[in-house]
Amino acid sequence: MPSPTKGDRLPADHHVLRYIRKKDVDRDKNAINGSGFLARPGEDAPSSNWIECFPAPLTNQIAEIRSRKRIQYEKRGKLVRLNVSRIEQHIRDNTVSEVQFVHDQLEELGKYPADPSHALAKGVPQIGAGPDAELIGDLFLDCILDTFEVIPG
Repeated sequence: MPSPTKGDRLPADHHVLRYIRKKDVDRDKNAINGSGFLARPGEDAPSSNWIECFPAPLTNQIAEIRSRKRIQYEKRGKLVRLNVSRIEQHIRDNTVSEVQFVHDQLEELGKYPADPSHALAKGVPQIGAGPDAELIGDLFLDCILDTFEVIPG
């Protein structure tokens, strides 16, 4: 399979890793809030990382993604793994919205290395955009495969 270029859809059978901020993780229940999957103010689309961009095993793939992050991970934040086709289909089946994960590799920038795994979830509304946005966030919750600590333990 040829490597995707910027803007190409990610392969349906592949996975993404989404960083969830600590404010979207319930401290007592360690439960994730659906708004952690929505676009943040000023974003056109929430970002994630294409896991299969890096060689397996999963521990190596996550380590590669962590090494290229451009945001400060918060201690109580989480990394969440999702299957591309499962989440796209689940949203299509339960809303009128269309979500697509697209490749959006980042070039080297100052102290940050290039990130060939960067991806965007196009079609995801912003936090606070109303009941439809909340529903989409909750649909993401239904599709979580795994949750990882941001700092390996």
